Amino acid sequence: MNEICICPVCVRRSGKRARLCRTDKRYVCPDGHSFDRSAKGYLNLLPPSAGAHGDNRDMVRSRRDLLDSGIYAPFRQALADLLSSLPDNAVLWDSGCGEGYYTAAVAQCNRSFTVYGSDLSVAALVEAYKRDASLRLIAASSYALPADDASCDGVLCLFAPEARDEFLRILKPGGTLILGIPGKRHLFGLKKLLYDTPYENAPHDPTMEGFTLVENREVYYSETLTDREQIKSLFEMTPYAYRTGKSGKDRLLAVNSLETELHFHLLHYQKNRND
Repeated sequence: MNEICICPVCVRRSGKRARLCRTDKRYVCPDGHSFDRSAKGYLNLLPPSAGAHGDNRDMVRSRRDLLDSGIYAPFRQALADLLSSLPDNAVLWDSGCGEGYYTAAVAQCNRSFTVYGSDLSVAALVEAYKRDASLRLIAASSYALPADDASCDGVLCLFAPEARDEFLRILKPGGTLILGIPGKRHLFGLKKLLYDTPYENAPHDPTMEGFTLVENREVYYSETLTDREQIKSLFEMTPYAYRTGKSGKDRLLAVNSLETELHFHLLHYQKNRND
């Protein structure tokens, strides 16, 4: 299969979308800019000045351990079911793939797929490679995806920044976009523990210019966690870890079990063919 990744140096300097050619572990563009694939399984296409970004190793491992417990397995299965309608040999890009829990599931639901995953966090990409060495993992921003125009059959964006313009650019006409977003009752049991006046998540406007909504699939269930480390990991993988005061954190650390709803929406879009 031809590579779809483009040279970020050429894009930055001239706007030219020059495809990279793979030679052994090195990727080279026609102008001679080269990029090495790490032994840990990812290709770094972030600008040299970008520095460290994304989740750190501890945050990534907390999320990995919690996801490996199976708490989000029904959502992952719903995602796999939704993607079963895609044709064989589809090229898919998971934008903001994190440690690859969902990305690997996508690759494993149809081994003819070519699956790319991009994230700012190198630590997350290292964990994603451990999950599935067939994944093509790229260190990159969701707002500057290093994929050629109209090169992808599908794009996934699961609890990650919705870079609509980039999704439109890299998708083929009629291509599939899957958004994963929290529903209004997602983790409400956790919120009740953390806050005196918990609130439901605001409804999500499904309208997206350039796309037609095909399906809004809801996933709703409850889980009871009886392991303190799992409860702590669940908390640490959410934005509440940054927003919760000391009293809420103290209540969290004192409990031995937590029952909470898990509520998601999978929004299935098709790119309009005239865009």
